[in-house]
Amino acid sequence: MKTILFLLALAPSLLQAGSFPGAAGSPGSDAISKDSSSFVAWANGNLSPDYGSGVDAVWRTPEKAYGPATDNAFDIVCMGNGGRITMYFPLPIRDGVGADFAVFENAIAPGFLEMAFVEVSSDGVNFFRFSNRSQGTTPFGSFPTTMDPTTFSGLAGKYVKGFGTPFDLANLGDILLLDRENIRFVRLIDIIGDGNTKDSTGAAIYDPTPTTGSGGFDLDAIGVIHQNTAPAKVLRAEMLGGLYRLGWESNPGTRYRIETSVEIDVWTEVQTLFGNETSHYTELSLPVSGSEKQLWRIIANDHSGPQVSADRTGPKISVAKNFKKTTEQKSITLKGKAQDVNGISKIQYQLNNGVKKTLPGTQSWKLKLNLKKGKNTVILFSYDQLGNMSKKVITLIRKS
Repeated sequence: MKTILFLLALAPSLLQAGSFPGAAGSPGSDAISKDSSSFVAWANGNLSPDYGSGVDAVWRTPEKAYGPATDNAFDIVCMGNGGRITMYFPLPIRDGVGADFAVFENAIAPGFLEMAFVEVSSDGVNFFRFSNRSQGTTPFGSFPTTMDPTTFSGLAGKYVKGFGTPFDLANLGDILLLDRENIRFVRLIDIIGDGNTKDSTGAAIYDPTPTTGSGGFDLDAIGVIHQNTAPAKVLRAEMLGGLYRLGWESNPGTRYRIETSVEIDVWTEVQTLFGNETSHYTELSLPVSGSEKQLWRIIANDHSGPQVSADRTGPKISVAKNFKKTTEQKSITLKGKAQDVNGISKIQYQLNNGVKKTLPGTQSWKLKLNLKKGKNTVILFSYDQLGNMSKKVITLIRKS
């Protein structure tokens, strides 16, 4: 996103020079509104970003790309020039009929667009890029007003804020190292639009350049249209060193419940944990009951509660009021609850712009904080199983 100090030309000034779908609302456009009922989930986590040049710290905010797309042009993460970010989801994306997911940028007019390559992976290691085209032949400079969406295909960012660019996994074809029924990661790579970056045919790609401050592609959200709700696939189940070793094909945005039984109709919860955040596989050791027969099962919490596909609202997060916002103590303990009809995926906190950390527990949580002198800002993030996020900001003052 760029701060532009003049009025941008709107759609009538754009010449229909390309051969691809045009601006949102125009005949034949494939842009998808953020309010479309086709979205069943949203990205709710990310791997460590690799920021490019020209992006200030204030815009390095991956959590703002969690949950539903918005109309707020500032509710984004900037990738920087040539930067990249990898997002994950409550459940894997699958290949359905038509578009399977859509990427939202924050362009404020159809003539000012910032583009990114889109790649997907089922294992977090092997990524595959969507075929893309750029039919433009002239550099744009830093603040273009007449970019034409009909000249771009297979690239994220061709539509104004509030409208997503759709991607169909079927267009990737059959790839040995890609499971199109279990896409767990979507990676976006900013395009430096000076013509040195090429499309799938070798043609130059032009978009706004040079950019600074909030440079590069601005990710608002990634909406899921088709998701895989099948049970987790067990890949390892064996006795090892007196323990039962259990491994399964997991999704990094999913919370799993491990249950055991000696009779198929009575199950006992043993442990809950999140899937491995950097791969498609989670493994742990479990105690053996000593019974002649012991059964295990893995349940993704996303399957255990009601699914409300039209939900766009993050959880309600509350803080118990038995604490003082102004204190002379060096530390303070906060506690509270989070509620959502679709269940809570995780609760995280961030203190004074530090590293975001995950709290134990979901519906109930407790947090002890060491306070610096003066003002302390605590942000609580709560995520439901559909990828919706809400946050609560608390300001604490330590006097001495």
